[in-house]
Amino acid sequence: MPVAKRSITIDDLWALKRLGTGSLSPDGAWTCATVTSHDMKKDEASTQLWLLSSNGKTQRQLTRGKRDSDPQWSPDGKWIAFVSKRGEGKDADEAGQLYVIPADGGEARRVCNVATGVSALRWFPDSKRVAFVSWVWPELKTPAEQEKRTKMEKDDKVRATVVEHNHYRYWDHWFARGRKPHIHIVDIGSGKFDNLFAGTALHLPPREPDASLFDISPDGNELAFTFDFNPDPREFSFTDIVGMDIKTRKTRTLTARSSTQTRFAFEGPRYSPDGQWIALLGTNFTERHNEQCRAWRVQRKGLKLQEWTGQWDHGVNGPLHWTATSEAVFFTAESGVAQPIWQLALPDGQPREVLRGPGEGERLPTCV
Repeated sequence: MPVAKRSITIDDLWALKRLGTGSLSPDGAWTCATVTSHDMKKDEASTQLWLLSSNGKTQRQLTRGKRDSDPQWSPDGKWIAFVSKRGEGKDADEAGQLYVIPADGGEARRVCNVATGVSALRWFPDSKRVAFVSWVWPELKTPAEQEKRTKMEKDDKVRATVVEHNHYRYWDHWFARGRKPHIHIVDIGSGKFDNLFAGTALHLPPREPDASLFDISPDGNELAFTFDFNPDPREFSFTDIVGMDIKTRKTRTLTARSSTQTRFAFEGPRYSPDGQWIALLGTNFTERHNEQCRAWRVQRKGLKLQEWTGQWDHGVNGPLHWTATSEAVFFTAESGVAQPIWQLALPDGQPREVLRGPGEGERLPTCV
């Protein structure tokens, strides 16, 4: 007999599993993604990692934690790094920590214990190190000092803070008191981690800093990240892209501005696989504060900054993704009611639409 039809209920909605952001395996055969489920009786949610085959035939649960997030596949395909809060009692993680698990399954292992927590993971090309972001007190020099201050903040009954700049809140949450988002490096074998920005005024923009704000060169020797050099905390953020030599910690500005670009903001650097270019997003706030992003590029030899889609009348959504041959980047951009995927080749400045989802309108005839 045919199944009787009925209206969808709130219980049906909460019974659905929510698929989150995924990371593609180096061979393209699998995606590791977060899957969130809700327990109505316990009034709680849990998130685990699942492996999804690219052909759509296989789905397999990889982890069984309650708060697993941000899966990142290692370049050699052997490991999946992720952020989680695990353990019970005195062994429980106070903040999200970096874990790794074999891509073919097994037990997850905590790599290190960072008192200020871990987020925004990015593997080094050697698959032996991971870069991550942690909100730290920049005046404190050692992990022990950070841990002590973290406990003091947790036990402090006073939650008020005094701010003298416009970066004190982002949408629905306040910024951490006195803390800045710094990029760290950890060796996944030894668990030893290091703050790359320690002892400097460097930090990522505080508005939800994620891995889109920095990148690692193909040879693993340089870090490119987004930073605001403006010392006046009352001013709007006109960010630049800064390059840091990982070994010497020496820095240089990669987005050398002209006199007409003083009110530009650059972010989202992405190295080309051959290491010759850095693709990035640039926004011109000269005339209005809500201008859309455009694609830019920097030729690493000579640091030549060039507009890539300056005359194209669409906003570009990051992050930008290079082709394996370093000949073009992919990104999404609005087109009518759709968000197609576009390809932008070197040296062209005219993007070409390559994929549009079903039911989202016909392709515009102007795209060539």
